[in-house]
Amino acid sequence: MKGGGNLPVQNRNINQLIFDRYASFSARQKQVADYVMANINEVIYFPLSKLVSAIGASQATIVRFAQALGYQGFNEFRHALFEYYRDYLSPDGRMKHSIEVLEQDSLSYEQLSRKEILYLERSISTVDNSVFKDSIEAISDAESIYIFGIGPDEPLACHLHFRLRRLKLHCHQVSVSGRDLFEHLLVLSSRDLAVVYSFSKPSIDFKRLTGVLADRHVPVILITDIKNPALTRIADHILYAERGPAGTFPSPLVPMAITNALILGVAEELENKAVDALKELGDLRDRFFYSEKYK
Repeated sequence: MKGGGNLPVQNRNINQLIFDRYASFSARQKQVADYVMANINEVIYFPLSKLVSAIGASQATIVRFAQALGYQGFNEFRHALFEYYRDYLSPDGRMKHSIEVLEQDSLSYEQLSRKEILYLERSISTVDNSVFKDSIEAISDAESIYIFGIGPDEPLACHLHFRLRRLKLHCHQVSVSGRDLFEHLLVLSSRDLAVVYSFSKPSIDFKRLTGVLADRHVPVILITDIKNPALTRIADHILYAERGPAGTFPSPLVPMAITNALILGVAEELENKAVDALKELGDLRDRFFYSEKYK
């Protein structure tokens, strides 16, 4: 490998490497980067000819892209990509890496909590405050809000949905995948808003979802720890914050803090409407739950 730094291939975070050098790529090389990082779990098995066909770029472009990252050619790049996927993105790799990180220090609740606090503090500088305010306005003004969180992101979507619904906002939680996902996308329009949780690597459902959102011209708030431009550019508002070391099982504490901040920001934006909505909820309970007539 040439020009790739001192770390061995298998220890390099290729996702971060591509992001760091993205601005220096040619337009065609950016096209390669976009496809590779959006389809990493497939590209690691692609021969060069298949990648050429999938992207529509020449072999020379793909080879120059690999060399721009410090590799001698495509095969060396693909090998490093496979090592990265195995060590950082596969379930067993993430568990192994999580254990290795924990073994570096004596295990204690204090030690684990201080690491969480560290990433919370970092999020203060990585979450753009102007984007945060724009996100609050977008949520407050949307005709309907569709909140997408699949798999481990479902609790985050559930919490946001629960709180916004209490403020009498028209919102829908979507935590299904596969063919069932499209049942919820049928009624989307440009007057709606999508809040999407997506971390670590994009799933096939994420790509399908964002494709439909772009087709329907639905504005998107993306809450993520992904810096890949191919993914982040699909969003109108990006709330980015790291959750922990790459390739580990980070907690949802940071995205939950972002979620809570959005909820409080929307409540402040709505002002009396938020208070009146919760008062109405209390009145409904008094009339139809606590009332002796309905017991």
